[in-house]
Amino acid sequence: MHKFLSLTRVTLKNSMGMLSDGNSKKLTTILLYGFLGICMLPLMFALYFFVDTMLTNFHFLDQDATILALTFYICCFITFFFAIFLVPSIFFFSNDGETLLALPLKPEVILGSKFITVLIYEYSFVFMVLLPSVAAIIKHGDLGIVSILAILLVFLLLPIYPLVLSSIISLLVMCFVPFFKNRDRFNLISSGCTIVLALGFAIYVNSASFTQSNPQELMELLLSGNNSLIAVLGYLFPNAIFAAKAIVENDILQLIFFLLISFVSLLLCLLLAKAIYFKRLDWLQ
Repeated sequence: MHKFLSLTRVTLKNSMGMLSDGNSKKLTTILLYGFLGICMLPLMFALYFFVDTMLTNFHFLDQDATILALTFYICCFITFFFAIFLVPSIFFFSNDGETLLALPLKPEVILGSKFITVLIYEYSFVFMVLLPSVAAIIKHGDLGIVSILAILLVFLLLPIYPLVLSSIISLLVMCFVPFFKNRDRFNLISSGCTIVLALGFAIYVNSASFTQSNPQELMELLLSGNNSLIAVLGYLFPNAIFAAKAIVENDILQLIFFLLISFVSLLLCLLLAKAIYFKRLDWLQ
């Protein structure tokens, strides 16, 4: 555990150094991120009032979990989107592969430290959506022990599943497509792909469930209560749905499903990375 924590700290420090051009600019970088954080406060307040209003309107229809699941979906998509750039930068373009391979470290320690580093960066993006959304649901509901526990676990684990999906895609592309070995080329292509991805996600949201159901069916779902409208979101990010139900319904079973999705997906990702990452690392350096 000591080696894991130490390597994570070093990896995080090195990755932050990649964002600046030396010690003289570190303070400027910190101030810049602080300024951006302050600029995001109005957006967070606006999101809080939006979720608060939606919960007020949908509470009498027993659709609270639907609203919360929608905000969790947004968090998952944000995680997936930014991980497209973060995973290759931390795993492949950090130029520390030869050094790490020479150290007496287990593969799980190296992979885990890099994954945690990416996850820490993702928290800064996700919390801007997660904090106001959870604050609104706390205001509206009498939360039980399971709900409180679920909130704490969601804050820590919600980004894992979408990060795993993005990591698997990045690992396969970087390890088996020589074209992406060049960082500038990768950034150019990935930027175009993210635009296509964003458009595809919008099309999915607009067509996957909503257009397949006529207005009468949607109205029946809305009026039937029991968070039935959550079905229109689909299951692109099932962890978001289980997390929302665990919080709103105080349901331990939904929380268990959420935990299983998070940990099983993480385990599969680490096994895949262990199988292909180190075999291709020398070629990528």
